[in-house]
Amino acid sequence: MAIAAFAQDRGIVLSGRQVALVIGNGAYRAYPALVNPVNDARALGARLTQLHFDVTVLSDADRKAMSRGIDQWIANLRPGDVALFYYSGHGVAIDGENYMLPVDFDGRDEADVRYDSQAASRVQEQMESRKAKLNILILDACRDNPFRSSKGGTRGLAGMNAGRGTFIALATSPGKTASDNPSGRNGLFTQYLLEAMAEPGVGLNDVFDLVREKVDGASAGKQLPWIASSVVGRYSFVAAAVAAAPSPTIPAKADPPGVWRDPSTGLMWPLRDSAWGVGWAQADHYCKALPLAGYRDWRLPTIAELRSIYTPSLPLPHVKGGIRITDTKYPWVWSSEEAGSSEARGFDFGGGEPASSRTGDIGNNAALCVRRARE
Repeated sequence: MAIAAFAQDRGIVLSGRQVALVIGNGAYRAYPALVNPVNDARALGARLTQLHFDVTVLSDADRKAMSRGIDQWIANLRPGDVALFYYSGHGVAIDGENYMLPVDFDGRDEADVRYDSQAASRVQEQMESRKAKLNILILDACRDNPFRSSKGGTRGLAGMNAGRGTFIALATSPGKTASDNPSGRNGLFTQYLLEAMAEPGVGLNDVFDLVREKVDGASAGKQLPWIASSVVGRYSFVAAAVAAAPSPTIPAKADPPGVWRDPSTGLMWPLRDSAWGVGWAQADHYCKALPLAGYRDWRLPTIAELRSIYTPSLPLPHVKGGIRITDTKYPWVWSSEEAGSSEARGFDFGGGEPASSRTGDIGNNAALCVRRARE
């Protein structure tokens, strides 16, 4: 698939394709099963397809399928491509080499690992030999090593060296282990990768800086993603939006103090949430009585309206347009939507998802009002 993307300031000029191989292994037969690798692979494959990659997804691949899939994908790489390899599943490090385990792996020692699994360095070397313009290697495989008690085995994965034009990301620091996040839909690292890579105009290094910040916070400092890069130039998964020039004859109308008008939706927002520790009825009453900027038609927003200002690339308390969410520990805001006789919906700006709560719950719930701007 041909691409046309982006890049200002010494950006990487792409003349080839964007191609990806995504592998998720969770249904292990002789070792503990993992909940999320297949979910991770499917979600990332869908995201990359949206971003104009030609994607091959392998789920619960045994040794034969994994080896054949990697070899066929690498053989298809061409000079000038952007090549992205992603693996989620069990991985181990032995003598400084990282190995990715197929689901039928049943080895008992390091020799079995070397013979019956895939070495990450081999994949990297083969990718680099195909002269792609950019190679991206992502391993969400830093689970514990069942062989670490042996002489060469270590906990987690080992650091890797990136050749020219190669970017490597591990879900956590070398020698550490990563969370499969069994209570969530995706592994912790991949969850935030899916969000960050969809941000327009964000460079490759910045994408993983955002992921590192989110994962570090969500894991309370227990998991810190790691990267190595020898990429020359700048690459973005999504091109930066190009703003239209303002009309020379119709000047933009200035917003009143304390509010921001979203040009993409026509909604006007206060620059910060204005009531905290309130139930749903109190929040509704507060917004309807709000006299801010001389307007008297403020109301609680819908979930869709709250989602429109959620910006995962910005660290709280900031969201879109300079709006601030006061409580960064529990950034939960009421919506106008009821969810039953005694519940209403709200939006969590920490995770970017809606949730329901009893209408009488106060806790740290806040009110952020909105109105439809009228010229």
